[in-house]
Amino acid sequence: MLQKILSENFEKIIKDQEKYNFNVDTDGVYLIFFSARCKNWLQNFKRLFNDDDLALKIDDYLFAEIKGKKREFSSAGSWNGNELKNKIKEVFVVLPLKKGAHAIEFWADGQPFLEKIEIYKTEVSVGEEINLAKSDFARFGGFKDVIFKNLTIGDLTIKARAEKNGRLELKVDGKTQLNSKYKKYAKWFWYGQELQGALKEYKAPYCLTGNFHSLEFRGQGQPKIESISFVIQDKSLKFKIGKVRLYEDIIISDLANLRSTPHLKSNQILAQLKNGDEVEILDERVVGEYIKDRSEIWHEVAYQDKKGFILSSLVEIEGQEREKIIDLIKEKCWQYNVDANIMLAIAGWESHYKPYASSKRECQGIFQLSDLTAIQMKVTDRYNLYQNIDGGVEYYKAIEEKFNRRGNVLERRLIAWHSGPSSISVDGSIDYSGLRHPDEARSFVKNVLKNIEKKDWFHIISLPLSVLIVISGLLTAYSFQSNQKYADVSYSLGQIVSPMLELENKNANASLYPEEITSFPAVFLDEEKDEVVFINSEEAEVGRIDVDLLNMDSIFETPLDFVGASGKNLTFIEPRYLEYPRNVFYFFVATSATCGANNCTFAFFRFNLDNKKLELVSKTLFGAIRKLYLSLDSQKVALFATSHGSATAENDHIHIFDLSNFKEWEIEDYFDWKFSAHYIDNFLWKNDNEIQFEVQYSKIPEPRAKRTIWLYNIDEGKSREVRSEIFDLNLSG
Repeated sequence: MLQKILSENFEKIIKDQEKYNFNVDTDGVYLIFFSARCKNWLQNFKRLFNDDDLALKIDDYLFAEIKGKKREFSSAGSWNGNELKNKIKEVFVVLPLKKGAHAIEFWADGQPFLEKIEIYKTEVSVGEEINLAKSDFARFGGFKDVIFKNLTIGDLTIKARAEKNGRLELKVDGKTQLNSKYKKYAKWFWYGQELQGALKEYKAPYCLTGNFHSLEFRGQGQPKIESISFVIQDKSLKFKIGKVRLYEDIIISDLANLRSTPHLKSNQILAQLKNGDEVEILDERVVGEYIKDRSEIWHEVAYQDKKGFILSSLVEIEGQEREKIIDLIKEKCWQYNVDANIMLAIAGWESHYKPYASSKRECQGIFQLSDLTAIQMKVTDRYNLYQNIDGGVEYYKAIEEKFNRRGNVLERRLIAWHSGPSSISVDGSIDYSGLRHPDEARSFVKNVLKNIEKKDWFHIISLPLSVLIVISGLLTAYSFQSNQKYADVSYSLGQIVSPMLELENKNANASLYPEEITSFPAVFLDEEKDEVVFINSEEAEVGRIDVDLLNMDSIFETPLDFVGASGKNLTFIEPRYLEYPRNVFYFFVATSATCGANNCTFAFFRFNLDNKKLELVSKTLFGAIRKLYLSLDSQKVALFATSHGSATAENDHIHIFDLSNFKEWEIEDYFDWKFSAHYIDNFLWKNDNEIQFEVQYSKIPEPRAKRTIWLYNIDEGKSREVRSEIFDLNLSG
């Protein structure tokens, strides 16, 4: 049963960022109903042919996908004028709400027309059926979306009819449910020529779990939806969900500690969470111990049957995902006509896109706004990512307008951002010594300029896959240039289980090592002494061995007269390392004799520093080592190796090694040779004997690709397809 608690007829054009506040008396599951319409570009000829668009933000969750363009929202739960052509679209949002005040904020472009908002309380028990179409507000005018947020939905059944001239399309989580009888009209699950007014039922084959699911109905003629029924299965409602996110650019451990208090020291560790583990957010803002260069804000969370605290830098709350933040920055840059690449580089350096980042000088949020800057830009809450992004981009726009002459104008703008617009003149020579914090300013400018080049990948992502593959190949080749003193060292991608506090300050020894090393453990080559250097998780050098002990010439049977560009057979260490257990290192080595333009053949070594035992795990790993994962029992390790065949051929291979006897399983039965590229993502050890992974298949220049989830059983030695879908590559961003 649905009990109406609020109804309001607006019948007006809604403004951008307009808010609507409401209250609920009890915790529970609520349904919020919206009715609105938007005109397309042709109907808006008086507004220079721009269409109307509308999206919703309920509390702090924005129900829209923004890709840096003008707000042409087309995701579930939003209104797109070019699709609607001034027709009514209804959106139903079913979600749990806590007792108290809530807010709906509208993101509008043009002049969308909001008709009505109604709010209902679900008066049902867990396991009892809810039927939306039987309520007194259900109607169908051609466009209807149903959104489920933070609920586990089971027994979803939809019953509808279509007369001879009617038809109805259904998308579940963006995927069209096909009519198997009519190839030409497959998108219409309810097809009038087939049904002739008869009833047809759709039943979801699995439960909808997770934080967001959608149903999208698009109809022609006069189809009739008889019922949309479902069951809420989970007894414990989760009002706000977060996931542990241990990004390689900011975290030096692959585990996050759930602590009894919001402090690193002198308190109990209740649990250790892996990347991707889900938590319920009980209190989003708890002020605790300030962790240097991170934050003082902790989240109080529930994980399984435990309640505790996790530093905000280690958790990504729904609606605050890095990808969404990047899209919001790009969209705001479009609005202010600012180069998004610069703002992404600044945000990446200032906060790593973390909404609750804070500095020792009390700058806060994604753009690390000072209190004075926030007042100037009318930002009342610097930890509110929407306010912070808007204020940060507008602030840079003001700097851009002031520093607009030729020459090293970008450097001046960055200095003005860091030290204040009054700290530097608009022209003349640049003198860092006159700044209040010259070393910090110089480091900021240097790293942001470097980040601008690196973060250009956020633009490149919209280019065709072939361009990505060419660039990836060039970067791989670059990592083996012979004029580098040290091997390129990136962040360890393995599940490092060495005991450590996740965010302790680096000790003094770190300064002894090359500046390229930014995470630990690490293995690198000291070419001046021809020694392999081992640094453990505590950032202490624990040993060295002579490079000759690797015996690379013998392993690869390299001709003695083979020489590299520098006049000798060069040895390279791949920047992928693993330390498990303490002082036992796994690392990969290649020589210039075994490397081509884009690929190398690697030897895989294990070195035990306690007994000085060096062992060869494998000598046939081809490509470039991408990632390492320890099994749940830490007895096996899985790795990806990427091989580049051409500008359009890039293939990921999976290797699994038993660490007790070095037995190897090479997995390639997921290859589909109709495609030229096989890219692996979302790898997971399901248990000690099974891995799950996702493969994206593509072939240039074909616009369609395939995505398949596989489950590989080590005992059986084969992969089983779990789910597969065909989709269009998004080449427009």
